[in-house]
Amino acid sequence: MKKAALILTALSAAGAVWCAGLYFQVVAEAKEVPKDPVLSSVSGAAARSLAKETGKAAVEADNYMEEIIKKNGFYANGADGLLQIPNIAVFFAENPDFDEDIYYKGNETPALGGGHTPRGSAKISGVPLIAQNPELPRGCEVTSLTMLIQRAGLKSAEIGSDKLSLAAAVKKTERTSWTEGGRVVRANPNDGFVGDMYNMSRAGYGVYHAPVYELLARFSPERAIDVTGAPFERLLWLVEQDMPVWVVTNSTHRPLPASEFETWETHSGPVKITWKEHAVLITGYDENFIYFNDPLLAYSKAPREGFRAAWLQMGAQAVSLNP
Repeated sequence: MKKAALILTALSAAGAVWCAGLYFQVVAEAKEVPKDPVLSSVSGAAARSLAKETGKAAVEADNYMEEIIKKNGFYANGADGLLQIPNIAVFFAENPDFDEDIYYKGNETPALGGGHTPRGSAKISGVPLIAQNPELPRGCEVTSLTMLIQRAGLKSAEIGSDKLSLAAAVKKTERTSWTEGGRVVRANPNDGFVGDMYNMSRAGYGVYHAPVYELLARFSPERAIDVTGAPFERLLWLVEQDMPVWVVTNSTHRPLPASEFETWETHSGPVKITWKEHAVLITGYDENFIYFNDPLLAYSKAPREGFRAAWLQMGAQAVSLNP
């Protein structure tokens, strides 16, 4: 339970950047536990762990945590305002002492629950298949997001729900690369779309999960979730709830050799890229395959374990909506 408070405090101060390695680093760096944790969204075995750490009786700890859950649900009012914490749920779900579900605010459906095992198969219907070409040869990310937005029926007063409107609205970097102190510095796809989305004869790359999540949140700040770093099973759980999941993979949908990657030096740190980077929308799964809408205009499937490994290789990036 102390770890939950530490993570929430540090992530709130850091702007809540979600990545698998980050929250363990944050735990190590955080020094103090607030007397009043902002939010506890765990119960059951985690309450017993809290009891052990604080000296409270297990029943008292469990009641305390249930009260916090009922009051705050899946959200916390952090230093930067409303803080979404799906990956805090993942943190506890991966804790061997945690065997309970976590619930969204006002919803009896488990959200990224602990100990979840995919039920075997699921397939979402009614997801539009939209082609990125010819207008957006580098627009796989915004086109896949367009499918998610249109399937959910989301509207924005500021932005149209078509791919060209999303392409215009997604955050972009000012430059692709430049020389600084005798070294080449690159733009970071975590900061915005890098380069030209419309013309392959001009320099360009793509965009990673953070700007995509920000764009989705402009359509539905209450429902948009960045589940980057979550175990793959959490993505399958979302599919079981009839919710497609936007992911970054590569164009082969299987792991790439190390020779296909390079590391860019950016102002915000090194970032790994591959020129085979690709984004798709997961729409189903079974024991052997992952099914997805590919903006290169195909209802596609790929072997499940290969697809999962390719997704992990690209940083386990995923964005979706609360069911």
